This record gives sequence, C-alpha cells and structure tokens, in this order.
Amino acid sequence: MRLEQKNMDISSIPKVFWYSLSISLLSLTTGLTVSSIFATSVSVEVANSKINLSKNINSVQRINQDLKNKVEELEEIDKAYKQLQQKYNRLLKSTKPSVTQELKELNREIQKFQSRVRKIENEDLKEKILQNEEKLEAINEQISVN
Repeated sequence: MRLEQKNMDISSIPKVFWYSLSISLLSLTTGLTVSSIFATSVSVEVANSKINLSKNINSVQRINQDLKNKVEELEEIDKAYKQLQQKYNRLLKSTKPSVTQELKELNREIQKFQSRVRKIENEDLKEKILQNEEKLEAINEQISVN
C-alpha cells in the first residue's frame, strides 16, 4: 500500500482556516497597537511624574533655604534681645530711684518685645530693638549726668 500524497494547493485549504488566520492576525495587530499606545501613555505619565518630582524637590530646597534664613534672623533677634535684657538688668542694679520708674517702663516694653519675637515679625522686631537701644542709651546718658 502506497500512501497517496496530496498537493498543498491554496484551493485545497479550507476557507475557514483563512478566515481564522485573518482574524488572528487582525487581533494580534490590534493588541500590539493598543499596548504600544498604553506604553507610550505610561511613559509620558512617568516623565510627567519625574518633572513634577523635580519641581517639588526644588521647591522644598528653596523653602528649606528660606527657613534657614529665617532661623538665622531669629537667632540674631534673640541675641539682640538677650543683650537688651542684660543691659536692663545691669542698669537696674546700678541706678538711682528716679531712674527706676523709667527702667520699669522699659521692662514692660521689653516684655512686649519678647512676645513679638515669638510672633516673628522681623521688620517690626528690628525696629523695636533699635528703639529700645536708643532708650537705653538715653537712660545711660541721664545716669551719667546725674
């Protein structure tokens, strides 16, 4: 017995095979197209996220630098306040009774100054420091005259 060989002609392949092959290739192409679109969309989102992250990092660095500057200013103000308090205490110990009332008024202003330091109103605080120093200098001049 001899096996008969069939010719592989296109006409001998059923049409259902061709239809199923076409549908398979069409669905494969559609799937690849959709996945490439989503991959592009995802890569764009990742790039946007990196850009936003970079902006946020720069913003945080800027805020951190501003905070360091404010801390330095506050330390300077605190130092000036401590110097005022030391001058006041020194004057209070070495003054005559006539000047004691002025020193008490100055102490009230120093207490107001201290509460304002807590509020961190930089320009007003610097101005108040200068005013208090001027008043202390005026009192020192009065003491030296008396």
